[in-house]
Amino acid sequence: MKINKCGYIIGALMLVLGLHSCQKTETVDGGERYPILFGSAETRAEAGLDDLKEDGFKVYAFIQGNAGSSSFEKEVTYTASQNVWGYKPLEYWIPSTTYYFKAFYPAAPTAGTLTVYNTTKEQNFTITDFDVKNHQQDILIASASCSVPAGGTSPASGSVVNLSFDHILANIEIKIKSAINGLTINKVTIGNTITKGDYSAETDVWTSTETGTGNIEYSSGTSLTANADFKPVTGDGILVIPTSPAGKTLIIEASNNKKYEVNFPASPTWEKGTKYSYTLEIKQSNIIFNEPDVEEWDSENATGSVIIK
Repeated sequence: MKINKCGYIIGALMLVLGLHSCQKTETVDGGERYPILFGSAETRAEAGLDDLKEDGFKVYAFIQGNAGSSSFEKEVTYTASQNVWGYKPLEYWIPSTTYYFKAFYPAAPTAGTLTVYNTTKEQNFTITDFDVKNHQQDILIASASCSVPAGGTSPASGSVVNLSFDHILANIEIKIKSAINGLTINKVTIGNTITKGDYSAETDVWTSTETGTGNIEYSSGTSLTANADFKPVTGDGILVIPTSPAGKTLIIEASNNKKYEVNFPASPTWEKGTKYSYTLEIKQSNIIFNEPDVEEWDSENATGSVIIK
């Protein structure tokens, strides 16, 4: 769905990043060249922007024009004292050229291998052997494109590229209500699930790379007050590779030396950029496992659009 000549719909969670238009222009053969900048705006998303500001991200560009094609990659970092995103050396807009941007967080993933390649009209990448079991690492991607007119050196003086980042994992939250006094939840496990996979940005598809299934464990240590409201016991949530929950199990280990095990409902499917909040009631003699609340992950105010101003 096109929204203007320089942007398109990107997905669920939106974290808009950038850099003030304070860089100097260059003068070449009597004309001005404007640097490619990344704009900045705050977001009400609960998580993600702080991590990006602390760690930075990597942006790749595939460039097509009259002179052929080229590419670049830059590690973009944030300077808090100036509220500025920057990279060195600067790249400058080239007339009669179309830019295809892909951005990735974290810049150097520890949970898998990032490979970047060019397609006909895009910069794309794959993530191979991503290990969500041993590395609960949030993965964010963003895309944007822009065409520079033949008669101009820039889309506009001081142009800014706004990147809206989208989670490519799903988030599973567990909330528990207990009728047993003094109960502490020691461990929460999602069992029989995919723990390692490959992701293709070109197809937007995850593929399992293991022959069987495994468990993803979360050490909780959350104390519950008897008959109080539902309480989160998985912190910010357990990250999972998007998949069907059919056949997956939820295992709760508690301080009363009991292990509670239930099956996840077969639907809804766990999709990327989505948070699933399940509630479980522990009674004296039984448990009740409820259907999840489903919401876009950290995207309360997201518009869903990517715009290059």
